[in-house]
Amino acid sequence: MVSSQVESFDPASMRGVTGSGRVYELRGRPGWNADAEHTWRGWMRVNEVVEYADVTASLVERRDSGLATKE
Repeated sequence: MVSSQVESFDPASMRGVTGSGRVYELRGRPGWNADAEHTWRGWMRVNEVVEYADVTASLVERRDSGLATKE
């Protein structure tokens, strides 16, 4: 899945909300997919993205270790 910048994220529910109000939920383990990679590269080119950070693995690790709790 490719989205615009996530403005808020709840690590307990693994849900993020973008600036447009779309809600995305991370499920399962992180992985790689050729179609997603193609879409991501195209989106970055069109939007002139020069820097980004993929934090999926660290969020899943935090969730799985029990560090993500609702406050």
